[in-house]
Amino acid sequence: MGRPQQYCTTPAQCRACWNAGEYAVCGQIAEGGKFRAPDSTLLDMLLREAQAVVIEADGARRLPCKAPAAHEPVILPQTDIVIGVMGLDALGERVDTVCLRTDRVMALLGCDGAHRLTPDDMAQLLLSSQGARKGVETRSFYVALNKCDNVARRAGGEAVLRALHSRGFSQGVLLGGMRRSEAYEYSRQEARS
Repeated sequence: MGRPQQYCTTPAQCRACWNAGEYAVCGQIAEGGKFRAPDSTLLDMLLREAQAVVIEADGARRLPCKAPAAHEPVILPQTDIVIGVMGLDALGERVDTVCLRTDRVMALLGCDGAHRLTPDDMAQLLLSSQGARKGVETRSFYVALNKCDNVARRAGGEAVLRALHSRGFSQGVLLGGMRRSEAYEYSRQEARS
């Protein structure tokens, strides 16, 4: 991932952030100015001492949509919750312009690069074991739809929610944006209506 402005590389730096009432972004500097996972000493300390540890398991090179490659995602064995994230700015756009690993997306959806993503396509990519659910196994799985910053995107997000529910997904979904975030918890009953 891109290197943040402020980050911690040692347990002492993490604890100093926590003592100041802040969260700690932890990792190691990688080639090309990137940021990668913390070393095993730091990760072990985080897993023991942090209230919650959020790990980016699979990036999309700033694109809103993707299907993972064979070596992705990197989900640690200690992980108990996986969140599939997709940008609502992908809805209605061409696969070959908004998706990373276009060939994998096209194979999963059975389409070509000119195909424009529908709410059902996005639900399929989120719920497929070759999409966002890859490697989830028995862990809890939730969905976050980001870039929900205007009325049209919110309507698109609600259309994706309906498509998720029509496929039997009844877990929590977060519609989020820069201005506000709203968590939607739909019961199985609401999903049927």
